[in-house]
Amino acid sequence: MGKIGKTLKNLLYAGTFAAASFLPSCEKDEPPIEPPKEAIEQSAMLNNDIEIKYSASLSNVDKAELKVNRDGVLISTKEINDVNQSGADYQNTFTYAKDGTTKGNYEFVLKSDNLEKRNSVSVPNYKPTGNFTDLSLDLDEDSEISITLPAPSDKNPEDNPVSYVNAKSLDGKTSLTLNGNNLNIKSFSSTGHYEFELEFGSAAGGLEKKILLGEIIGVVKPKIEIDPFTYIYNPNAVINTLTNKTARDNLIQTKLDGDWVYTIPQSDRWACGNSAMQEIINSNYFGENMHTNSGDFTDGDLLYNGNKSRELELIYQNHGTLADMGKMELPMGLVTLVDTSHYRGYFGHGMNWVASGTFLTKLEDITFVEPQQHRIVKPGEALLPEDCDLILLSYYYVVKENNYLELAHLVKFRLEKGVGTLIWENNDPRYNIKKER
Repeated sequence: MGKIGKTLKNLLYAGTFAAASFLPSCEKDEPPIEPPKEAIEQSAMLNNDIEIKYSASLSNVDKAELKVNRDGVLISTKEINDVNQSGADYQNTFTYAKDGTTKGNYEFVLKSDNLEKRNSVSVPNYKPTGNFTDLSLDLDEDSEISITLPAPSDKNPEDNPVSYVNAKSLDGKTSLTLNGNNLNIKSFSSTGHYEFELEFGSAAGGLEKKILLGEIIGVVKPKIEIDPFTYIYNPNAVINTLTNKTARDNLIQTKLDGDWVYTIPQSDRWACGNSAMQEIINSNYFGENMHTNSGDFTDGDLLYNGNKSRELELIYQNHGTLADMGKMELPMGLVTLVDTSHYRGYFGHGMNWVASGTFLTKLEDITFVEPQQHRIVKPGEALLPEDCDLILLSYYYVVKENNYLELAHLVKFRLEKGVGTLIWENNDPRYNIKKER
């Protein structure tokens, strides 16, 4: 390098140093300090079907206000303070017992100044339930059972206790009577499966229905014995000892001669049916405290209202009397006559009969009695016409289980010119009807 070049280099170096010595010194600035961030958080969720599990946390916030609404109505307000450096500042499980938490739509509103959080939770309206698996619902036909129903329950505690409100048959095979938790089931003659419906709950808590099944078990029942040839209430009765129809007819007439039914005047209070029934009562000793379903012979269900007087007015008032029940000791039944073909208009009449011959199914073996004239009659005599569309022979028997008189229809005849033709006989399997002596 020449002298001049070296000189220039030295001058440049010196100038640079001099300039640097006159520049101010530079220091790095610190970032500004930001204030702590404020925050609020909450959570609310359904717990154990009917509870609400809640928690709230505050960060750099001294306090917040919690409002709880149910179905749009404010139900509680609580102040929450920042008490934990970390974790929840407030926790609670809202329950029915502690907080009155019931079914409904809940809104939790947590607020602090301009900070706000909202959460919603619904507690459902559950339907009631019941456990019916251990019920024994089988029963015999024509019988009844009483069972205690299990108490139903509801998840919503405010809807307990749960009540039964109705019970009804779904197939007509049973009759149901509900009294609280007690259910009486009465079966009819149908057998096999049966169904019924239970309803329980309330309008507020919800109604639930349960269909239950049972079995009606068929029972082999003893047949109803009907023997119109024998006076069964006294095996030693005279009529049971006689051996032919003539002798029996003579005894029947003798008994009628000593009877008094014919002395009761016919009126709007006493007709042929009353006379015929009174003759049956005077002939058969059915027993004390006998009941009947026929309103013609009682004002309640006790036969003749229990009247045992022979006074005419009391006989009228009570439709008859038990004063001489069974006195004649005759197996006497009821005759119903109906005709619409042989006479003007309708003809009907009630009288009595006794099976004095050998066959129930032969009209000539039947002795007809006109109680209003206390005598035996034949077709064409008194009010027993020679021609009649229907002659129905019926017989009373006693149902021992309830002491009721029941009437069984045995045979039907048609009369043409005094000759009877059998047109029907009772072959109902419930009965064992003796049709031949």
